[in-house]
Amino acid sequence: MLRAILGANPDLVPAFFVLAALFGIAAWRLSRGRTPTWTTVLFGVSLAAELTATLYPTGKHAAASYVCFYSYDFAAAFGDQQGLMNVAMYVPLGLFGVLALRKPLAVLAGCLMLSATTETLQALIPHIGRACDSQDFVTNSAGAIAGVGAACLWISTRQRFLIPTRREAVWAVAPLAAGAVALAIVQRGVIQPQWEDTPLTDSHSSTQEALANRDAEALLGAHTKVVRVQDQAALAQVPELLLVTTDTGSFSIEWPSGQLNQGTLGFQPLPSTGGSDKEARAAADAFARRWFPRDAAGATSKVFRIDPTKARRIVEYRRYRASDGLLEPMRLDIEVDPGGHVVQFTSRNVPDPAVPAVKISRTQALAVAAKQNPGSVQTAFLLAQQEDGRWRPCWAVTVGAAGSPGTPVVIDAVTGQVFPPST
Repeated sequence: MLRAILGANPDLVPAFFVLAALFGIAAWRLSRGRTPTWTTVLFGVSLAAELTATLYPTGKHAAASYVCFYSYDFAAAFGDQQGLMNVAMYVPLGLFGVLALRKPLAVLAGCLMLSATTETLQALIPHIGRACDSQDFVTNSAGAIAGVGAACLWISTRQRFLIPTRREAVWAVAPLAAGAVALAIVQRGVIQPQWEDTPLTDSHSSTQEALANRDAEALLGAHTKVVRVQDQAALAQVPELLLVTTDTGSFSIEWPSGQLNQGTLGFQPLPSTGGSDKEARAAADAFARRWFPRDAAGATSKVFRIDPTKARRIVEYRRYRASDGLLEPMRLDIEVDPGGHVVQFTSRNVPDPAVPAVKISRTQALAVAAKQNPGSVQTAFLLAQQEDGRWRPCWAVTVGAAGSPGTPVVIDAVTGQVFPPST
């Protein structure tokens, strides 16, 4: 995974070195004559690593999500490579922070505040391609606690036991409480929480395991080894899924239908040259006919590059209602590398629903959108959207000033009611 991230974002490492140099120099200048210089410099470098890893833009075309994912299953946060990397990222912050400042409570409070702030920013900043997730906060906090504990143990074995003073406790707790209140206000006012009510489990039947092995062999080759099969219960509009992890990729299967849902077929860097739109479309069409025949039938496909400077292409499949051009809820996106290699796919396997006839015209929808937000209309189209368990025809209108990402306004095309944007 780390290799894939670095391969797809070659500027990430230089960005870290630049930021590390700036923070390291600043820490060195501030520490002279007051604190151990080398630990302060390493603390600055660790802070640079955290900011680069959490806020470096990896999704240039991704809008701000304004969503934060929460889960009651704290143990699951440590069950994958991402969680362990989060722990490792915060251990140096806690370790070198305490060695430099000799204030364990203050350092721990600062690490907790830093993690909560970066998670919140990930939901608010567009074009960075990150997600706010409570499990990241859990693993970050665990790493900070481990680092602070290790530093206290190191100091106590060589000098004396480090006991926080009452003054330090006040200076740690008061800013942490104030920051927590501020972030809570932001989260409540701007960010929509999404709870995962059903934890991921490793329990699965022999039939499910056989299906996982069969699809793994067909997708990734005869020698593919299935490492793990997990069951994720249905949640909101997402059906029950089997999450399959192999030694060369991962994918999910809807259960009990057995329909593929999404997958990554190997972790490969973005190629810079090669391929063509025709080649990508041919490879994606063949893949769609085999794995998504119902979705591909009657769909309109479009090919574009995932990044203007890279050669990987996305073939996007969408289906539109013949009578009025309404965008059906089905979605299928297939990423293809030069040579016709399918590397990723995502789908939304929803049959075309029965949607009422449209009564609100485009002109009327634009007038409603203009009342909600000032600015010019950037896009406006019909789509089927589920509201309160019912499929409705809706006008999706984006309004904003020229050059801005714009604000989405979703309007019921039967009643004219304004809905919050779908997430």
